[in-house]
Amino acid sequence: MQALLQSAYVRWWRNGRSLDSKVWDRRQDGTCASWRQPLRAQCARPPVADANAEALASMAGISWDTIESFVGYGRREAPIVFIGMEEGLAKGDELDSELLLRSTYTQYMDLHASFGNELEAFLRNPGRRPTWIAMSAIALAHLGTSDPDYADCRNYMLSDLGRSNGKTLLTELLPYPSANIDTWKYDRFTDRKAYANALLFNRLELLKAIVDAPGRELVVAYGKSYWDKYKLLFPTCQWSESGKFEYGRYRDARIVLAPHFASRPFNGTIGRKRLTEGVFA
Repeated sequence: MQALLQSAYVRWWRNGRSLDSKVWDRRQDGTCASWRQPLRAQCARPPVADANAEALASMAGISWDTIESFVGYGRREAPIVFIGMEEGLAKGDELDSELLLRSTYTQYMDLHASFGNELEAFLRNPGRRPTWIAMSAIALAHLGTSDPDYADCRNYMLSDLGRSNGKTLLTELLPYPSANIDTWKYDRFTDRKAYANALLFNRLELLKAIVDAPGRELVVAYGKSYWDKYKLLFPTCQWSESGKFEYGRYRDARIVLAPHFASRPFNGTIGRKRLTEGVFA
């Protein structure tokens, strides 16, 4: 299966990027692999923009290895998996503080535990979180709640979503939180493209192990701009399209590719109903 991911990844690079010719070389034991030369610089980890950035981060207590190997929030064996492009970052958040907190994470985190000292504030006033509300609507529908309303979704979000003893696992294609795709605040890589080129394959391998694990029932990958990357996780999937969604079966799970949950068509009561009907069409 790893070989399928490797060949799919190479096809994606060749079709979507103007890279020099590359060949994937399996080691003799057949279990792991490495790139043969020639290599383009963007295929390996590029040098950071600031040569002192990693040393400064280390002195500050930031662990990039921990951040980059973080899987997500929830139960490792959860039947419902959500895959997004990357976590959001509120405009007012202090990035260094956020990275220091994430440097203390284990690979799988309980969503409540991830808030640290801010948990009580979140529970009192969770604010507007359309993505988590949408996930809660999908999870509730999958678990048998017919036409969940906003109160149902909010209660599920506050009590069950992303919990270590729950039914969901929330993960991301790329590991650095960001306010939006047009914002880049990290000195570790020169820009977003260098970051994605450096980390994407390792993240695909990490997520491949997640979707391959037994017990998955529903995997929803959202954000249409990244459907081509998500599809690399399901190399044997036969896809069908209906409306704004694509569907497939992989192992024992239903796979759904969806637009981003926060997009306008899925806002409000009618939007949530449109989303759940699309996921379970």
